Amino acid sequence: MRMFLALDPDLDVVGEAADGAEAISFARALTPDVVLMDLELARRCCVAAAAAVHSARPELPVVLLCLRDDIETKARARSAGAAALVAKHELEPLVRTIRDVVARR
Repeated sequence: MRMFLALDPDLDVVGEAADGAEAISFARALTPDVVLMDLELARRCCVAAAAAVHSARPELPVVLLCLRDDIETKARARSAGAAALVAKHELEPLVRTIRDVVARR
């Protein structure tokens, strides 16, 4: 993911978390414009981690990456306060989605 995002000169990765707890910590300590989270994060449910990030920094958009783009997954993302949901196998829309959610801030 980092290498894919590095292809865009306008995007800088300021942190990379190994799990949900670390993602929450980074979202609080760093100054990202957006948080990308894998819905399948290990150790802590990503939905709970995304909700915690949203609670701690409501102005910070969270984009969730998922394997499935079904109704249940979309509902889980909305319940966590995610700004967007992007299928992992469709990385091309990811950069556009990042730009869109940051512009709406």
